[in-house]
Amino acid sequence: MYLRKTCRVFSIIILSLTVLLTTGLANQQHEDGSFYLEGMGGELLLGQGAKNAWGDFWSAPTVTAINLGYLAANGYPAFVPDTNGNGRVDRPDLIHVADLLGNNEYMKTVTTTGTTDPDLLYGLAKYVDLKYPGEFEIKVYEQGFSGEYAEERGGLLPDKLFSLPIRLYPDPLFADYRKELRGGEMVWLGLSQKRSQLNHFLAGRSFDPKENTPGRFMVDLVEPRAGQQVRPARARVIETIMRERGEIRYGGRFIPVDIMLALSPIEKDAGPCLPDLVCTVDCETQEERVCVEEGTGDCERVCVEEGTGDCERVCVEEECRGWCTEDGERYCCEGYECIEWETVCEEGECLEWETVCEEGGECLEWETRQTHVCRVVTKNQGCSTAGWSTGTLTLKSKGQESLNPFLNTEIRPGEEQVFLLNPKLFRYETAICSVDINDDVEESDEENNESTQ
Repeated sequence: MYLRKTCRVFSIIILSLTVLLTTGLANQQHEDGSFYLEGMGGELLLGQGAKNAWGDFWSAPTVTAINLGYLAANGYPAFVPDTNGNGRVDRPDLIHVADLLGNNEYMKTVTTTGTTDPDLLYGLAKYVDLKYPGEFEIKVYEQGFSGEYAEERGGLLPDKLFSLPIRLYPDPLFADYRKELRGGEMVWLGLSQKRSQLNHFLAGRSFDPKENTPGRFMVDLVEPRAGQQVRPARARVIETIMRERGEIRYGGRFIPVDIMLALSPIEKDAGPCLPDLVCTVDCETQEERVCVEEGTGDCERVCVEEGTGDCERVCVEEECRGWCTEDGERYCCEGYECIEWETVCEEGECLEWETVCEEGGECLEWETRQTHVCRVVTKNQGCSTAGWSTGTLTLKSKGQESLNPFLNTEIRPGEEQVFLLNPKLFRYETAICSVDINDDVEESDEENNESTQ
């Protein structure tokens, strides 16, 4: 891969080692912008087949052991105990960690299916808290992850798991992967896989910021599957492509990254973790031709909500188990078995009716109307959840004002809420949105709560 060859040349000639002051990790970034986690190789490349008992779906604990092994070799030794006393992080040490992480006290990995995303997050947070409480945070890039967590774990996702703050962001892009890896963060990438509804995980290792082709970038990832090689205990470094929108070429096709996690040391001098709400507004005047009087089409009363009737499972196709012949006639002598079932429900009582008229009634009178449509977006760009907040869209024109309030519910870090408002019509010169958290909760920046169009 061009990226790896370039990294070797620059490391010999330039020795441009970037030492991250917050972690002390050794990461290599070169003049051309290419970047890789130096030292993520050798004994750190643990394969998910290192123990037969793990089965074929042990990627989450394995990748976690690889990432924690890198941290252990670069300033955080407690993550990986030295099980054999040789003074270095090696494969037997990582096997011990991966085996522990996969059990029911941490990630609840199932040998026949794998690890759920919420269980990976929970197990990772629990283990990191045990070793370095209060020193790390976890960022989760997946739209709607909080709902998945609540469904899987049976409770709302808190702002903190143990001592680790949890930051939520939308689905990952290449820019997010680049930012996290360059910042010295350990990265987990979850891809959908065959034979299981759960994700297969890889570790981020490198990137080249220059486009290989438009919208595509070269990356290196650690793949815990052995593939065709005969050493299942060893992971591979795969050279592949990531699209700008976050899809990764894997197994001969581009697959969206379903989830990305980043484990980050907390900067000690960063101050308190606070929310920060910002809003943007975009207004336009629209014209539409509407019918104000029309001829009526045929109408009927239809049920729009039914009570559920009793259901039963019935056989809709049978197959004979064996045929016999007697007196020249063929008959089924071993009985029938059902090969296709169907659930049939009785009609239930209607709970709600509605009158529906056919379209196509001729319009007798048309009218052209003008309306304002304003799109107001509130985003939390801070590092903790913002509670309920109030906002106001203000349209100004020649001393007149049109005030249009709106209300946001809780917004997690990186998330946004959108309102489409139709304020009363008059020719406005200025559109201003302002937003603030209720009960005067402090934000990290109280000067950016207003935006003007």
